[in-house]
Amino acid sequence: MSPAVFRYNQYKFFYFFSLEERRMHVHVWSLDGKTKIWLEPEVELAVNKGLKQSEISELLTITKERNNHLRWEKLDIDLEIESLVDPDKYPLVYQN
Repeated sequence: MSPAVFRYNQYKFFYFFSLEERRMHVHVWSLDGKTKIWLEPEVELAVNKGLKQSEISELLTITKERNNHLRWEKLDIDLEIESLVDPDKYPLVYQN
């Protein structure tokens, strides 16, 4: 699994980079299921597998609140090769 962008309660927000998918999005995973949320042109549900509607609503609200943080063209990060090989050792931490 890709490195977490951030965690919210039991949810892990992360990117899965793909050359086929140009539209900005974020993936969210929990033990109950997973989802994909579009970040553009508006925050909206793309795919849901196993999460309840109440969970989706909460995740969409959190995503809207943090949309500027989640848009990866605005992220300024330098990655070491080791962080890609073993991402759990290098959690991404948001600093305002």
